[in-house]
Amino acid sequence: MKMLSPVGKSLIVRSSTLVLVLVLVLSSLGCASVQPWEKDTLALGPMAVEGSPCQAFEHNNEVYREGSVGANGGKSGGGCGCS
Repeated sequence: MKMLSPVGKSLIVRSSTLVLVLVLVLSSLGCASVQPWEKDTLALGPMAVEGSPCQAFEHNNEVYREGSVGANGGKSGGGCGCS
């Protein structure tokens, strides 16, 4: 096994330090402060976490699938659609 020379070790240390600094700088660019007057824009419907059509469809499926147990509080019964 070949040992690294001091120059090779210092090159590895410098390059790994550069990569670490680059990662820290790039990750800090994703941080942003939101001003109070900008919060109303972020609270609009398209920005909502819940209430998307996909979630409504999945919730409907869960209600019918778990209907015999009543897990989601909606329709109860044997899964046949009767109350």
